[in-house]
Amino acid sequence: MALGNLGFGLCTLLASSLVWFEAGKLRPSPYDPLGAGAFPRIVSALLALLAVVLIARVLLGKNIGDAETTLIAGFDGEEVEHRRRPWLALGVLGSLVAYIAVLTATSAGFLWSTIVFVAAMGFVMSNRRPHDAVVAIVVGVAVGFALNFVFTRILVVALP
Repeated sequence: MALGNLGFGLCTLLASSLVWFEAGKLRPSPYDPLGAGAFPRIVSALLALLAVVLIARVLLGKNIGDAETTLIAGFDGEEVEHRRRPWLALGVLGSLVAYIAVLTATSAGFLWSTIVFVAAMGFVMSNRRPHDAVVAIVVGVAVGFALNFVFTRILVVALP
């Protein structure tokens, strides 16, 4: 278990470093004195800090804690055995890296890339029934348009 947590912490640290580096490449915004990369850099710094805390706790032999309750299984009161799915976690991390690569290396655009990413991750993390696919698509579209609106209209960030 500790080796998995250590690996997750290192991968998270690497991902946050990539976000930090790529955020520095964003062109300056005419209306934002901090620049378009300020928000991603703040998020990546917080993510890196949490990753360092996780790595330090694992290396010091401290318990990182186990959840006593979950919002995923048994939320409705039924007793469900929790399954560990490390390949799902690695797949989601790989998909996040691919999402970042699509945003930086292609002209796909933030809105459509985000819709596809959120919908795909929602479906993969579900029970993968047809109903779950519909819910994942609706959530993907809602999240994509909401984030696009917040970044472009409220925060005035130039998105790819």
